Amino acid sequence: MPERMRVKIEPMTPEHLDLFEDVDMVQVGARNMQNFELLKELGKTNKPILLKDGSSRYRDRPGEDALNYVYWLTAGSAYLTVIFCNALVDYLNERKTPYITRTVIDNFIREKFLGSRPVLQGYMFDPQLNDPGKFSEEEQKNTRQDNRTVLTYIAIHSDNVSHELHREKICCEAELSEKTTARRDIILDQLIRRRVLTKRGDYYKIEIELLRMWLRRERGDDF
Repeated sequence: MPERMRVKIEPMTPEHLDLFEDVDMVQVGARNMQNFELLKELGKTNKPILLKDGSSRYRDRPGEDALNYVYWLTAGSAYLTVIFCNALVDYLNERKTPYITRTVIDNFIREKFLGSRPVLQGYMFDPQLNDPGKFSEEEQKNTRQDNRTVLTYIAIHSDNVSHELHREKICCEAELSEKTTARRDIILDQLIRRRVLTKRGDYYKIEIELLRMWLRRERGDDF
């Protein structure tokens, strides 16, 4: 049975709240940050509240936007964003957390999204791991495994801050279906073409941060 669409509202007056008891999240925009009667009523609700004011979107890191952080994690993938936000809303409701901050999102990722029983599963990255080219079944299997091997190597060995890795340091040929540098280069070029990797000079980086985190978790590393 398909999961229902999550609903978010931005009420303009306290009276609006009674009309939307079944919504999943309440948004407060910049124009309502001085609407104190509305804010007092929102303080009595257990629903998650998304603050959209530029100066206080985060309690712990003022000026940053939770939505921008989610966009960075998913690289704008509509499919991953829907999965992530649906699970995040459930997490906020379960813990009756009224605010979305970067700290809350990080805790959600560690506790639930990539926790001991993770919401994020490998099949959700099929578009990145599979190549849409016309291959035989064996070629498709080898390509998927080689894609994962190269991506995992980059995820594990890349810089802790930039998450980039120089081409000469991607030394995973022994684990590929064809144990050659040429095969590694073919895989790198295909991943660049399909925008799974980004390239800056000779440095490579996994485009989707959640994919990088998942690959590290699968290898038992901290993400």
